[in-house]
Amino acid sequence: MRTPPRPPSAPRRTKSPLLIAAGIGMLGVLGLGAMFLHGGRNFARTVDDVGGLAELAFIQSQLRPLDACRIEYGGRRAGRQVFGSSDSVKVFSCAEPSEVVGVDVPVERRTEGVSFDMARRSSTEPWEVLVDKDTVAFPLLKNALEQLTPLILEQYPPVLLRQREQNAEYYRDLKARREAQQTREQGARDSYPR
Repeated sequence: MRTPPRPPSAPRRTKSPLLIAAGIGMLGVLGLGAMFLHGGRNFARTVDDVGGLAELAFIQSQLRPLDACRIEYGGRRAGRQVFGSSDSVKVFSCAEPSEVVGVDVPVERRTEGVSFDMARRSSTEPWEVLVDKDTVAFPLLKNALEQLTPLILEQYPPVLLRQREQNAEYYRDLKARREAQQTREQGARDSYPR
């Protein structure tokens, strides 16, 4: 018995790239809308650079020689989540952004309700001091910087140096283990008669 040949299948219709792009764009708009709705005013909050103020010149001069390009302090809200705290200051190295040192802040030097970021591209540049002027009064910011700067200068350099020494030792050990493994493997290969 012969079966009749199957008719060719109908060509599959692909969605137009324009339709796909419109769908992705709509999802993006809905996502941003949801973030603004749940994050409220905090999500859209902007910060201002006050690093050039004369009142902060002394702090600028103290922190300028530091091998750091970012400093973060205080809690900040993104939607319902809070990031950072007044318990420590995060200091990021210029050489390697993954080198982060947490500088502990004693209770008597903590400044609740103050958050700021400091940033620069290299250790030769002045610091931008980024703060939300709507929530942090300048006297509180200045006081926090005056309280934290000696701690940063005291704790950050030796901890960064210790981290770098530990990393260098780790990579030396790793290299030695790899070389020993290669030597063993080569010895095993060479042990067979030719």
